[in-house]
Amino acid sequence: MKKIAFSLAIISLIGLQSCNNIDNKKETYQEIEENGTVKTETVDRNEQLLKEDELPESVRNFITQNFANAQIQNALHEKNNLEDDEYKVQLTDGTKIEFDQGGNWEEVKKEKETIGKLTFLPTPLTDYIKNNYPADGVEKVEKKAQGYEVDLYPSDVELKFDQNGNFVSKSK
Repeated sequence: MKKIAFSLAIISLIGLQSCNNIDNKKETYQEIEENGTVKTETVDRNEQLLKEDELPESVRNFITQNFANAQIQNALHEKNNLEDDEYKVQLTDGTKIEFDQGGNWEEVKKEKETIGKLTFLPTPLTDYIKNNYPADGVEKVEKKAQGYEVDLYPSDVELKFDQNGNFVSKSK
């Protein structure tokens, strides 16, 4: 009886150790930092590393139409318990884009640099920035229910626009 109990204990320990080894094999990906260096990141428990063809078609189309010269550096599907799922994509030029679970963009940013083409934004919004902040570029854009929030670089000004792209307010 003691031998059986001892054998079961050993088998249990081996089983637990093998499960532990599986948990220790974490997936990693390369992320471009704002200074241009490449850093290795570990995929979190609530994230799944995706290949380009595993992204929703609307995500791939948005990137192709608005960032044609950049390739996908990394793509993650973040599964949230309390919020909706998200897709997070970083391009080889350092641009980071977040999409909702339906593949609609929510945020585009490029730290301390200017985001490329802004064809995904309403014309009144881009015209306002060109006319009033000609020396600045757009560093970050967030699409909210009430409209858009835009961070400019290098002036560090935040502008708010309604859903049609009409100017609402400015803060620094």
